[in-house]
Amino acid sequence: MECSVIRNVVPLVLVCVLGGALAACSYQKEVDPSELAAKEAANAAADAQKCQDKGLQPNTPAYNKCLDQAAEARERDEYQDRAAYAGRLLGRSPFYTSK
Repeated sequence: MECSVIRNVVPLVLVCVLGGALAACSYQKEVDPSELAAKEAANAAADAQKCQDKGLQPNTPAYNKCLDQAAEARERDEYQDRAAYAGRLLGRSPFYTSK
């Protein structure tokens, strides 16, 4: 009798656990377009200020290169943050990421 109960309960528990895991993995936070635009504008203003603080004049090749490098550095930092978060989800130490 116990074996039939186990045979009936285990698949049900397994389906519930897998369903919950899939639901958690498929969740994506909705991003408000106005928040995204505001963040991009703030990043652009901060980059422009950094480049001007270095003494570069707007609309020059050096200034444009500075803006590109600042944007690339921010993207790299965001990627590393996401990689570290994914590593923690997989049970890795936060210091696992390589630089």
